[in-house]
Amino acid sequence: MRHNLMLLLLVLTGVFVPSAAQETENVIIVTIDGIRNDEAFEAESLYLRHVWNDLRPLGTIYRRFWNRGWTATTSGHTTILSGVRQILNNNGGADGTVRSFDPLVFEYFREYLAEPEASCGVAFGKTGNFGAICDYGLEPAFGARVRGSQWGADTTHDDTNCLKMVFGLMDSVRPRLMLINLACVDGAGHTGVYEDYLEAIRVADSVVFELYKRIQAIPPYEDTSYRNRTLYIVTTDHGRNDDAHSGFKGHGEWDHGCRDLMFWALGPGVRQGAVIDSISRDQIDIAPTVGAVLGFPTPFAEGELMAEMFEPGRAPEPVLVSGAPVAAQNLSSNPGFSRDPDLARDRYGNLHLVWSDNTRGRWLVYYSRSTDDGMTWSMPRVMFDFPAEDSVMWYARVAADDSLAVAASGFGRHACYIDSVEPRRMDSTFLWYPWMATSTDQGGTWTAVSLFDSSMGMYYPGVAVREGRYSVAWWICGRFGWQAAKKGLNFNSREAGGEWDSVPERVKNSNMVHIALRDDGEQFHVATCAMSGDEDADILYFMRDSSGGWLKDSAVSDPLGSPVYDHDPELVVDESGMVHLFWQRKPDQGGVWRLMYGRRDPGTGAWDTLTLVSGPADACQPHAALKGDTLALVWTDYRGSASEVYCCFSTDLGLTWTEPEPVTTAGTLTQHPRVSPAGEGFFVVWQSLSVFGSEEGRSLDEVWDLRLRHLLLQDHAIRVIVEIDDRSSLHCWTPL
Repeated sequence: MRHNLMLLLLVLTGVFVPSAAQETENVIIVTIDGIRNDEAFEAESLYLRHVWNDLRPLGTIYRRFWNRGWTATTSGHTTILSGVRQILNNNGGADGTVRSFDPLVFEYFREYLAEPEASCGVAFGKTGNFGAICDYGLEPAFGARVRGSQWGADTTHDDTNCLKMVFGLMDSVRPRLMLINLACVDGAGHTGVYEDYLEAIRVADSVVFELYKRIQAIPPYEDTSYRNRTLYIVTTDHGRNDDAHSGFKGHGEWDHGCRDLMFWALGPGVRQGAVIDSISRDQIDIAPTVGAVLGFPTPFAEGELMAEMFEPGRAPEPVLVSGAPVAAQNLSSNPGFSRDPDLARDRYGNLHLVWSDNTRGRWLVYYSRSTDDGMTWSMPRVMFDFPAEDSVMWYARVAADDSLAVAASGFGRHACYIDSVEPRRMDSTFLWYPWMATSTDQGGTWTAVSLFDSSMGMYYPGVAVREGRYSVAWWICGRFGWQAAKKGLNFNSREAGGEWDSVPERVKNSNMVHIALRDDGEQFHVATCAMSGDEDADILYFMRDSSGGWLKDSAVSDPLGSPVYDHDPELVVDESGMVHLFWQRKPDQGGVWRLMYGRRDPGTGAWDTLTLVSGPADACQPHAALKGDTLALVWTDYRGSASEVYCCFSTDLGLTWTEPEPVTTAGTLTQHPRVSPAGEGFFVVWQSLSVFGSEEGRSLDEVWDLRLRHLLLQDHAIRVIVEIDDRSSLHCWTPL
């Protein structure tokens, strides 16, 4: 009794304030597919009458909420659900061949809270490019075993029928985490009939309002199981082209109309009547916010908790993954998210490391070098300090020879017209560019340049350097036809002392997700994961000789109707000109990831391919390095209780291989290993999820750090050296 009186006193005096996480049991996200913000919040109550007049005062809206990736259905929805920017073309059909590379919130929800499949999932109006692929992603640590449910059929393409289905689910299985796709607005927009598009918006407005009444048990609804304990979010996957960029009928480009999105939220602890226009947010911020509210971690998410939309003192705290320090040299050792390292050794024996990190509040590319074979490293420096507001630099790769080259992808905020007739309004959008930095003094000083070939989004560019000749290959998507550089795989190079080509060369008009590039001194070699049509990716190989012509070949191409995932190609070229190609492969349904290996004969052009690593567990993210006649291969392996880094070697240029051996045994999440020759043996670098310290059972510090190990191959046995156990004991940074 005394305890209850004390609790009541704390509530009445305002000392005790429950957080949103303590009060929220459910999350429902509605995407009004393809609504342009000009007809949404920019029009206020003109078309979204209920949302603007009845719901907006009860919650929080954002004026600067963006899709900064590919402005299409598959990419937009998988970005919302994963918290990671998914630059993906639309999945073409019900086979589900184009999926998120990263776990979705449903997988986290079930993995960490032990929830059943029926407790979460997608209720869809669109089947092929949304419903078929938004139940789980391709990351083996999670995946189909913790998938979300898929609810919908052809009849639920109609928004009112979709709502009836959702009501049935709420009455029966009572899902706690659900994303509902309202498809009609996008479908009507694509017809090009503006009045039909507006009418679809009015219907969606009524559906959103009716769902709110069902959540809150407003008559005639009586079920109170969701009332006052549900976070309700309404947003969209993408906008539509603004009137200065071909108008509302289409989308999928970089203009303001496609990127500018509506966002509204209501629920326990969410501020009422708030308009947030001083903070810029993104689709990647939704997943970590949902995780914090429902009490599960989202370790792969790139976004942040949207704490500002909650009342003071009521924002939830991010949930951490339990783990342990990793016994290996810590190269980043900061409180941020360090990811995607790459490592190269120049001809003078120096090691050069690049990675992406968000410690400063935005993603930047960092560089460090070691001149003593990995024992000490220079103080990290920012490679591309793009000054534009809301800018991001990431996806870096490094190449080393007599000089150095670092390539990265970045986007910045730009002004553009959004109207086609006077008076023409201007507003913001975001453009991606490939960036290059070069150094001729072993990393002491750098010259950085942006190649002004703007794009809607891109992943890692391939980069190479040989005898002062620099080259870069990257993927351009989401461009308008009037732009000089074209969609697809693009290539640019600069001879020693020369200039970059003013317009890049398009090698192939296709969607290229992962690109590897090598320069053997005579020819350029490119391997890429090419996505086309309803099928998933095939592995393509391209070679350009001194005459400038490109040879185009398929290292692996599956017949139509047999979609298989072939991802993450990496290649090296030996002194004979033989190409050694590695990639990961699995069926689109079931099975596990296997590592594949192919060699291309420089004389005949023929490929011989084999399965290099295959077993009951997944093996993926391969990377290889060559030193003399020795090939070193590293990858992420899932045969244990967690993902670990594994390696194997060939001392005869791929004819025979050692058995796979673990590089790590940490029992925590490890990702993206890269390997490089060392003065003796090879170095391996990777990103590792680490948790340090505790207080009353609560972890204090959880970060993705970069880790380094030195591997020696002696009589086909691997010996590991250079290990630093304690993150706090590492003091090996020295100034450049």
